[in-house]
Formats: sequence, C-alpha cells, structure tokens
Amino acid sequence: GKDGDRESTWMAPPSDEGSGAVEQIITLRLPRPEDGGPALMRLKNVQSLFHEFGHAVEAIFTTRFRADASEQDSIELVPMFMELWMYDPSTFDRYAVHYETNTRLP
Repeated sequence: GKDGDRESTWMAPPSDEGSGAVEQIITLRLPRPEDGGPALMRLKNVQSLFHEFGHAVEAIFTTRFRADASEQDSIELVPMFMELWMYDPSTFDRYAVHYETNTRLP
C-alpha cells in the first residue's frame, strides 16, 4: 500500500508441497456504514482496490517471491496500470453506479 494507508497486498511464500502456488491476500481499509445504510466505497477505496489487485496480478505472472532493490520500480508498473484502467469509460460504467437506483454516475 501507499504511505499512510493500510491497504496492502500480502503474498504468502510458495508451499512446501512443490506446486509453486502462491496465495494473494488483498486488504483494504473501507468506510463503515453510516446510520444503518450500506458500506459504500469512495473513489479512493476503488483506486486502492485496483492498485492492490495490480500487485496480486503481477505476482501471479512472476517467478520471484521478493523483489530486490533494482526491481522496486517495476513492482509499481502493473498496479499503476490498473489504477488508470479504473477510469476507462467501459470499466468505470460497470462499477460506478448509484447504489439505490443503479444509474451510472457522471
């Protein structure tokens, strides 16, 4: 996650069973529901979700468990791409809807 945020993607080490499978766990700090209403994600929360999902996607397609210092910049490439993708009109229209009326947000 970014400095000051609690959002993060955690990668568990490959199991000893030899499959090489890696578990990805995404944690987000989401707002609590207000006055008995639903818990609604703010734009910043959606951005964090896309960013952290980018870390998970990057880990799926990599063969390393931890990056060394020379790879630190590349670790943010896929998450930043995912953040930009959330603003693509075809993507935005799929998730940016009013929770009561289901109408698209401007």
